[in-house]
Amino acid sequence: MNVILIQFLFILIPAIRAFSTIGNIEGQWFLSTGELVDLSEEYLVDCDGSHDDTHADCGVFGGWPYLAYDFVISQGGVPTEETDPYCAGTGDCYPCMQGPISLCGPPPYYCDKEITKACPTQPLYASITAWKSVSTDENVIADDLTNTGMLTNTMFIVVQYSM
Repeated sequence: MNVILIQFLFILIPAIRAFSTIGNIEGQWFLSTGELVDLSEEYLVDCDGSHDDTHADCGVFGGWPYLAYDFVISQGGVPTEETDPYCAGTGDCYPCMQGPISLCGPPPYYCDKEITKACPTQPLYASITAWKSVSTDENVIADDLTNTGMLTNTMFIVVQYSM
């Protein structure tokens, strides 16, 4: 089963990109399966250190949704909120960021390395298989609309789900 989601690419700070990315995945999961599930924003904050030559996901210090989608794909999914609840913004935990120091700066001295060590062991729930950035060129957007149908979301990243 394939579902398409569209979202504008923009930088989000600090952990907002985690909420944006997870919210999009939750919404598309519901459209695809009919199941409402709370997925873990904390997983992206704690574990996603994705980067390319110029951009990085830097934990609570910000990141890019396109890198977060790539991370979820590479990990095979994302855990539920119940399994990995949000704590970075509440002051209940202080994860160390995974992004490279060259793009993120050094991690704070007070970060908890034990949280970071737990990242590979999280049980995963929802997964995505691909995403596609939509052009800002109106002609390309028109072609995309013709090929994919009416856009029902105000955002612009195409995410394809498979079950």
